[in-house]
Amino acid sequence: MNNILTLGQQKAIKSIIILTEEKILEIEKWLYFTTKQEEIGIQSQIINDLTTEDKEVIQLKIEEIRKILKAFSAYYNLQNLKEFKSLKNIITTKACFMWEDISGSTFNRLKGYGDIDEEKRVDYEQFINPLENLIKDIIYLKI
Repeated sequence: MNNILTLGQQKAIKSIIILTEEKILEIEKWLYFTTKQEEIGIQSQIINDLTTEDKEVIQLKIEEIRKILKAFSAYYNLQNLKEFKSLKNIITTKACFMWEDISGSTFNRLKGYGDIDEEKRVDYEQFINPLENLIKDIIYLKI
């Protein structure tokens, strides 16, 4: 069988591998955090309802998936299409999305959900303003 593909076909397979790899990294992140911490989240909490054995099985399956993805990539000679992602860029991008959410959460926006006393603005903004500033610090790496 000829395993030579067009560039478009190679990119399609590369996308499948990347998306799958991103999903398994996310699963591993949740497995790690729920193992290390009892409680995660303020308004949303992940309930650790997996046994240690369940987690071990999942991790073994993830290792098998990685092996297949690696073989898949090697078979179609996709190593030359490998992407390198900057951690700084990933964090900055996520922080930009957070900033959009927070900066769009103005006191005036609450008025769209019903009447609100203007005197409550200071209370509300004592939380929103520092959040916005801290997120901007992350975006501009003022750590």
